[in-house]
Amino acid sequence: MIKGIDISHWNGDVDFHKMKADGYDFAVIKATQGTWRVDPKLLRNVAMCQDAGMAHSLYHFLDPIMDGYQDGNEQYEYFMDNTSGLHGDLPNALDVEWQGDLSKFGLTELVLDFLIQPGEWLIYSNLNYFNSILLQPDDIAQHADIWLAWPSKTAVKPPMPLHYKESEVKLWQYDWTVFDKNKVLDEAWYESYVKPGPPIYEVDIIADKGVKVNVTER
Repeated sequence: MIKGIDISHWNGDVDFHKMKADGYDFAVIKATQGTWRVDPKLLRNVAMCQDAGMAHSLYHFLDPIMDGYQDGNEQYEYFMDNTSGLHGDLPNALDVEWQGDLSKFGLTELVLDFLIQPGEWLIYSNLNYFNSILLQPDDIAQHADIWLAWPSKTAVKPPMPLHYKESEVKLWQYDWTVFDKNKVLDEAWYESYVKPGPPIYEVDIIADKGVKVNVTER
């Protein structure tokens, strides 16, 4: 099972080496929100994540209300302008969890205005948004894979959104305790971006005079 975390400045100074040791392989790091905020931990989180040997991608929090209606392409440009050189191995994500005063049509238009821009994308939201609020699922699925928020520490897998194929759901955010924790539902998809590392071998050698030497190949 491949696991990861998603984080922002709200998580403070994350110890990525500990997260890696605890079995988390990747992080989705908040980069921007609307056209007005760069996450203050962005640079630190990307650098520390890379130093720990974890894969990463970035996410943009879609803001429906900030000085009036914001076009999705303007938010996309803001994201790109502030993340040059910081992109990682995995597709970046659009976080959609705030409708504001927009109608369902207006929110969907904002989402698609962002997703039709160049790049490979995930779209993050919860089951209610995917089932009842976001319209035009075929158009959304054409431009992004699904990252589903549905917390459960005991379920083997989440219920699938009504209007999407199971094969389109790539990540599952299953736990919101301390860190938002995620499982990869399609390991072939993940490994098409992040190649698995070589196996680790540990060999014990009995040297002269009974000295035991441990040799590790990584």
